[in-house]
Amino acid sequence: MTQMSGLLSSYDPMFLSAVRADPRHRERLRKVAVRTLASILDEAGIGSLDMVSMDVEGGEMAALAGFPFDRVRVGAWLIENNLASPEIARFMAAQGYAVAGFLGRDEVYLPAGGRDP
Repeated sequence: MTQMSGLLSSYDPMFLSAVRADPRHRERLRKVAVRTLASILDEAGIGSLDMVSMDVEGGEMAALAGFPFDRVRVGAWLIENNLASPEIARFMAAQGYAVAGFLGRDEVYLPAGGRDP
């Protein structure tokens, strides 16, 4: 837990406490400009992606909620789920994706039933 980063506002409070409790933890806060993935994809005119790898230290649901599922097709998702939250799987199912496997704390999602979402 010594190489964590992310948006302070999206960290799970219990997870942040665990990170801060590590005696090796050194914290530096920086203000940075942020953009949504949707705005970047729109600006670039991208309507499909082969894969999205999401590792945003607890901000997964916020990032997913802002993703333009209605206009950008994704062939596969790799989503870190440090808290083992069932909320991500429920959300992805509502978007037409099913869990296809696990890689440590990462969950792999593919279009449900082998169809394009």
